[in-house]
Amino acid sequence: MEGPGGGTIRAFLALPLSEAQRGEIAGKLAPLLGARDPVRWVGPENLHVTLRFFGDVGPDGRRRIEERGESAARGKEAFAFRLGPCGAFPNLRGARVLWVGLSGGVEAVAALAARIEESIAGLGFPAEKRFHAHITVGRTKGALSPGFRERFAGLSIEPVEERATVFRLMKSDLTPAGARYAIVREFPLAP
Repeated sequence: MEGPGGGTIRAFLALPLSEAQRGEIAGKLAPLLGARDPVRWVGPENLHVTLRFFGDVGPDGRRRIEERGESAARGKEAFAFRLGPCGAFPNLRGARVLWVGLSGGVEAVAALAARIEESIAGLGFPAEKRFHAHITVGRTKGALSPGFRERFAGLSIEPVEERATVFRLMKSDLTPAGARYAIVREFPLAP
């Protein structure tokens, strides 16, 4: 984990996935990776549920996010969540983002996101319009073929369940090979 200090980072708060959850997603997506359709896939090591994206923040903003993250975590109990069906934003036909949803723990994840949103009020970040718990697995760079859309929609993700015991402040470094994420700080939830 990164220590105190540092310059501007591209920051977000995330709920990590377990190795079993990442493995399930990666295994089910594997047959689609060689498709000619224009998708930039997220590597298994980068899979997570985004709770709140901030964009670029300087050291002072980061410190304030960390303080508010501590506040949001305080007294919040750990909870179980499990993987769910596949989908896309805004929809599969016009997909820009491909995702795996949740089939369990959705309310608990949404409650944590709402708690975070309340805790950061007043920091100057625009309010989130609507939270939708999901794991981004790919971003499209053009139209997807009907066959690809059908195969993606038909993926049967096993509802692997894990216990969320922590959420993290992450930084994202954009590279030509894709984003690289690093943990800045962890916020443990109550056992």
